Amino acid sequence: MRPVEPGVDLRDADDDTVAAIAEAAMSVGWVAVRNQCLTPDDLERFVARLGPLRFTPGEEPLDGQRFVFEVTNRNRTTRPTSVYHSDTSYVPEPPAFTALSAVEVPESGGETVVLDQYAANEVAPAGLLDALRGVELFHVPTRVGDPDRAGRGAWHPVRRAHPWTGRTALYLSARERLVAARRHGVELPEREAADLIDRLHDHAVTAVAPSRHRWRSGDVLIVDNRCTLHAADHSAVDGVRTLHRVMCGDRAASSGRGG
Repeated sequence: MRPVEPGVDLRDADDDTVAAIAEAAMSVGWVAVRNQCLTPDDLERFVARLGPLRFTPGEEPLDGQRFVFEVTNRNRTTRPTSVYHSDTSYVPEPPAFTALSAVEVPESGGETVVLDQYAANEVAPAGLLDALRGVELFHVPTRVGDPDRAGRGAWHPVRRAHPWTGRTALYLSARERLVAARRHGVELPEREAADLIDRLHDHAVTAVAPSRHRWRSGDVLIVDNRCTLHAADHSAVDGVRTLHRVMCGDRAASSGRGG
């Protein structure tokens, strides 16, 4: 179910279809739904069916919206940069899903690249897995418009069982966001922590082959932040690239259901 071909309309999809899209994203990390052309309100309504809507503190929403953020290179004089990350990882309850909706698609380039962190965990060397036992990393906000509103950061385990699939994935984000480590609650010395984070991050971004989503007009891409890292490839963009982004939490958080 990656991508979902024409015939699915996210504006009035039934509950079974929405559940199937969520399950596909949770299983393989991401899923694309073609030919949607959603308005910002349409996108919000669809994502709200996946879980409670979230917005990144320290960012500003699209005019007239509460949860829609615009990602664009329009009117930029320098090429944007993007690094592998998990969205808004520096809050105590990070978003489960990110949905990106194509508004303007460039003539070429601008793919979204996704790394499977289930697979990265499965192929991790035994020595690295031993070093990660009981380890949490401290994530801090970066690249937000108002860092003071973004909070001081949050601790998260580096290996987590997905609440719905039960599979273990590595959980980290952009290297610049990862500033400290602790093992079984005891913070590691700065140099030891940095070496461990470098080793983990290098493995996470190189151990598995990336998946690439080449944008078409009307596409909606749903990424599961709990089991992937993603980035935009700006290296060969020709034209304007504009996406609308809406995020949500895990519906299990409100229902008490997990897997």
